[in-house]
Amino acid sequence: MKFFRNLPIKIKLMVIVMVISVSTLLLSTTIFVIYDLKLLKQDLVRNLKVLASTVGFNSRSALVFDDVTVANTFLESLSEEGQIISAALYDENFSIFVNYEKTGSKFMEPVLIKEGQRLYPDHVEIIQPISLDGKVVGYIYLNADWSKYHERLKLYITVVALILLGVISLSFFLAFRLQNIISAPLRTLAAAAQKISKSPDYSLRVHHDSEDELGVLFRGFNEMLSQIEIRESALGYTSVELHKREETIRTILNNAFDAIITMDSEGKITRWNKRASSIFNWEAKDVIGKQLSEIIVPPIYQKAFKFGLKRFFATGQGDVLNQEIELTAIRRSGATFPVELSISATKSEGKYIFTGIARDITNRKKAEISIRKSQEQLRKLSNRLESIREEEKAHIAREIHDELGQSLTVLKLNMSWIKKRLLPDQMPIIEKVNEVIQAIEDAVVTVQRISTDLRPPVLDIMGICEALRWQVKEFYKRTGIECELKIEPESIDLDAERSIMFFRVFQETLTNVARHAEATFVQSVFRQYDNKWTLEVQDNGSGMDVYLVDDMKSLGLIGIRERVHVWGGDMKIVSQSGKGLKITINIPRTDYDISKKQNN
Repeated sequence: MKFFRNLPIKIKLMVIVMVISVSTLLLSTTIFVIYDLKLLKQDLVRNLKVLASTVGFNSRSALVFDDVTVANTFLESLSEEGQIISAALYDENFSIFVNYEKTGSKFMEPVLIKEGQRLYPDHVEIIQPISLDGKVVGYIYLNADWSKYHERLKLYITVVALILLGVISLSFFLAFRLQNIISAPLRTLAAAAQKISKSPDYSLRVHHDSEDELGVLFRGFNEMLSQIEIRESALGYTSVELHKREETIRTILNNAFDAIITMDSEGKITRWNKRASSIFNWEAKDVIGKQLSEIIVPPIYQKAFKFGLKRFFATGQGDVLNQEIELTAIRRSGATFPVELSISATKSEGKYIFTGIARDITNRKKAEISIRKSQEQLRKLSNRLESIREEEKAHIAREIHDELGQSLTVLKLNMSWIKKRLLPDQMPIIEKVNEVIQAIEDAVVTVQRISTDLRPPVLDIMGICEALRWQVKEFYKRTGIECELKIEPESIDLDAERSIMFFRVFQETLTNVARHAEATFVQSVFRQYDNKWTLEVQDNGSGMDVYLVDDMKSLGLIGIRERVHVWGGDMKIVSQSGKGLKITINIPRTDYDISKKQNN
């Protein structure tokens, strides 16, 4: 389009006339050809179906009486149909009875199963059932090429090419003769404007006798020259003052730390300070008068920029005006980078002027990304440490339960053996042995409790649902606080890692209730939805201020949030002082379902 825009108007008019003529003819002929070829293809398929029905009807007796000779005769008659490549008769079990292939062609098994048709770029396949007295006795298969279709297509291409050649020639002749009516006066006007631009002689006038738009243009041009001639003398003094003010404003703008850019109501740049040049790598002389969207707005956002400008002029409202926003800009090299931008709009002489103040925030964004990466690494490290801790807990629990428990059991059995062999008159020794046995039994209970606290066996053996129910019972035994648990559905299957996470989160929430809530009742729900799992724990205690969650004293809640974040979930807290607290944990199922399918 840039090349066309720079062509002489004489050439433009000729090109426009020729393009319109040729495009109109090409469009109409293309529509006609496509429509006619479509009808031709439908006729060919219809005729092929009729041919298949005829041959199938004549071959019924051959299929019924298993007469291969007669069937071959009917298929050989297809050689008179030039477009038939191959054909076949199938029995009722869709096994080949007889087949036929055109000379020089090879029989191809049909892709279709049973009856139907399938169109390909170079051929068409049709399978139709053959019925006798309402019963299917076989199938006929025809494979035909598009030779007639291609012949018609070649004919159309030749005719259209000849017609286009004639239309192009006629359009060129008419355009060459008619364009001079418009281009000649415009060339005269352009020559006068060029002469005035080289030597400002505003007394020059151009003449044109027509009363059409060109006449209006010539008279307007002459009137404009008259007005300029009058104003030129009046503005001599004012221009000096304006120049001084302009220099002052330019100095202020060029010393500003941020890029300052002004744009007119047409979206063209009118001011560009030095900081803008250093940020965007464009000199002011290269961008003044150009569209702002083409200079600093990335191509993918240019449409939205223009739409926002139109919306502002239509409604007087702009979503980005008079506020600081962060967006992506583009340098001269094509590299994109983040900027912080504030835009204001002022009206002068009935037209809007937009001023934008932009600041390169690349370094700030890099720092934010670095902080986010560090946070993510810390979360991963925390998750890894938590996994290692759970593994160590499980290992220690097994060691305590298996090794120490076994040793205590053996010790108790030995003490029982000694007790049985003591004489009745050795009562002091028997009493001491009983004390030792009782101490061993207490130690066994303590070992079991410690092992269970480290890693409840019910979690690994029975799963998360039974583990949560067990935890509710233990919570009531230790604190005396009633706790209600609902699980929907009653059985929920989770992998070991998510089971540990939900169990520890539930443990921590109940611990917080026991330590801080002063509650008498806890209601909890564990649900499984199509896309997530949800754990809700609500108490009737003293509640808390939600903004204190990030306080360093609330490490329990922060730990819950970090555990949940590792699995892509979120934690919501609803509470008011004196009205209890509700914690809701949501964990998405997407990754879990994909992983489960892969494992299966």
